[in-house]
Amino acid sequence: MSQYSKIKSLLRSEDTPYPLYAGTFFLSGAHGGLFTIALPFIITLIGGTDKDIGLCFGIGTITYMLACITIGNHLDRFNPKRALQIGSAVVTVFVSAILMIVHFHTKVSLTISPIVLVTIANAVISAALVLFWPPMMGWLSTGHEGPALSRRLSIFNAAWSLALAVTPIIGGYLAEIDPLYTLMLAIVTFIFALASVSAAKTPIKTENASENTQADAQIVIHHANRAFCLMSRLALITSCAAVSILRTQTALLFTEDLGFTKFQFGIMTTFLCAASFVIFYISGKTHRWHHKMLPFLTSQLIIAAAMILIIVTRSVSVFCFAAVLIGFGQGFTYSSHQYYGVSGGKKRSALMAIHEILICIGYGAGAIIGGFLSQYINRYAPYKFELAVVLIALAAQLLIYLKTDKKTEPT
Repeated sequence: MSQYSKIKSLLRSEDTPYPLYAGTFFLSGAHGGLFTIALPFIITLIGGTDKDIGLCFGIGTITYMLACITIGNHLDRFNPKRALQIGSAVVTVFVSAILMIVHFHTKVSLTISPIVLVTIANAVISAALVLFWPPMMGWLSTGHEGPALSRRLSIFNAAWSLALAVTPIIGGYLAEIDPLYTLMLAIVTFIFALASVSAAKTPIKTENASENTQADAQIVIHHANRAFCLMSRLALITSCAAVSILRTQTALLFTEDLGFTKFQFGIMTTFLCAASFVIFYISGKTHRWHHKMLPFLTSQLIIAAAMILIIVTRSVSVFCFAAVLIGFGQGFTYSSHQYYGVSGGKKRSALMAIHEILICIGYGAGAIIGGFLSQYINRYAPYKFELAVVLIALAAQLLIYLKTDKKTEPT
């Protein structure tokens, strides 16, 4: 068998996850690393303000959340490969539409505000992602529990976070020249994502798969999993709000208030995502963090510390250090809820949709509230708001933990 045939056979294997990991990498890089970097500067290019940026991101996040709520519980009925193909194709089309909107805005006077058009297009893009992320995570996690589940989710998380560690610095560099260049590269990368998921072998459902999964779950599920699931939901919301504020409001704080460049904003975002990648990698290599309070609480305390650093500093290096802290914290809370939320579950895509809904709540609140606080108070108000929210959430989690019956936990 030739080397090409061996590679083709590997990629066409029933259980191989490699095309899915590749699709995860490309779509994450295209959307989170390139498109999201370009969008704040695209909006300002067509005359938008801080509030417009916050509303655009916030409405997109709310749209994604509503899509998860309305169809999330039905995702397990769909062919996951077709869902991934449709989702990535729709996203590609509407990102291309934003490029055309900006192009025509510079040439002619549009009847409808270009800010409204871009916001609508971003909302459609966000809604289409419900056909990508929950089915992707559901497909990868189905039939796996305990260390195997943790390992698969870890590689998935490493794939999308590695893309976010690599692409923002490229996107920031191109945006320094012209934000439209970043948008163009995003479109090409979305096409790569579509090609990757199309190369995956269509999964075959077995009638007893869910029963076997549930039987395995009875062995490996920790008695305190329910409490940690509830606590991790709060932690996931607050940590995602921190990331949302950093990725939306810091763009203008950097460039307009502090005199830094778009490229430096891209570098800071790269530090954020690289830190998350490190945590995702480590979380898949060890399982000692499962159901342990110390790392769980520490992950949120360092986010609070990062907010304080941002409020008091005026240095790029300290901003980057704060971004690393936020990346560490959000990476751990993300992995925590992803594990506790699906462990032992039958309908994995539906459970992953709940995971995505919580992310949306955090991102949406961070973007919208952060945008209004920045617009009407000052550009440091969003970080003070996030600091207070993290501390309140920590207090609530401690109450949940204290009410957990320790006697029911295995030794």
